[in-house]
Amino acid sequence: MSDALKSFWPASAGIQLEEKTVPSSFHGPGAAEQKDRAAGSPCQPAPYAVPAHVAESLRRHNACIGSSLQRSFQRVFSLYLYGPMAFLLVHALFKVRVEGRERIARLSGSSILAIRHFYEWDPLLSLPVLLWRDALTKQHLVPLSLAGQFWTRTAFMRAISWLCGIIAFIKGHEPEAGGIRRASELLDNGNAATVTIYPTGPIGQSKEYQVWRGIGYLGVRCPDVPIIPVSIQGLQELHLASWRSLRRPELKFIVGQPFYASEIHASSTEEWIDRIRERLTAAWTCLENGKQKRAE
Repeated sequence: MSDALKSFWPASAGIQLEEKTVPSSFHGPGAAEQKDRAAGSPCQPAPYAVPAHVAESLRRHNACIGSSLQRSFQRVFSLYLYGPMAFLLVHALFKVRVEGRERIARLSGSSILAIRHFYEWDPLLSLPVLLWRDALTKQHLVPLSLAGQFWTRTAFMRAISWLCGIIAFIKGHEPEAGGIRRASELLDNGNAATVTIYPTGPIGQSKEYQVWRGIGYLGVRCPDVPIIPVSIQGLQELHLASWRSLRRPELKFIVGQPFYASEIHASSTEEWIDRIRERLTAAWTCLENGKQKRAE
């Protein structure tokens, strides 16, 4: 494990740290990387890693996210341009219900919103509905978002991502040299920040999903930052016929009870990461089954 990751580790968590248990790639290290790490030699990027020049470009992009200049532009754009227009448009097209919104309204420090994800465009709907009104008075609720390379694959998309505060995952370089590291720095730098993450990736209409390891890595780096599960209902069933009857389809957002990685006990790093993923999956399931009290 690098010294950088050790510096994030909670001394009180009771976790036995082993050199091979903290993978440097987003989906876990291969056998060769584990062997190199055990021998103390430098690890090469995983075979699925983005090319070095792309990774460097994305790292420069990520380093700009959270700067004073970037946050100033993002706040103006999100609070006074895109935010109100998107909020009105979503409410014009859908019957919108938000349960548990007060949990977001009372946030005063850094937080991680873990949101169910179906399509690449659904954050454009969910973030204005969930955060815009409260962000007008609590500007730390203007969110930074962790997202895949769909949003940063061209210079034009990176410019849009800069304006929207999107931090890029860098395939093959997570968590120590990519978006997870940058997000954890912004959450833990003493200034309140809100980071949204979509741990399943876009799953479309599939009923099966997997919670990727990114939420676990972010949790162990920021164990005292609350993780807030958010479920969305009605989006998967959406299609053009939904508006043929001239009735707005229902879109429901359910904000669950926050939990902390520091509350989750494990005997190793890998187990800790997996239990964070399991806790989030269980919280989503409770929300989707209408068992919000159980999630609390």
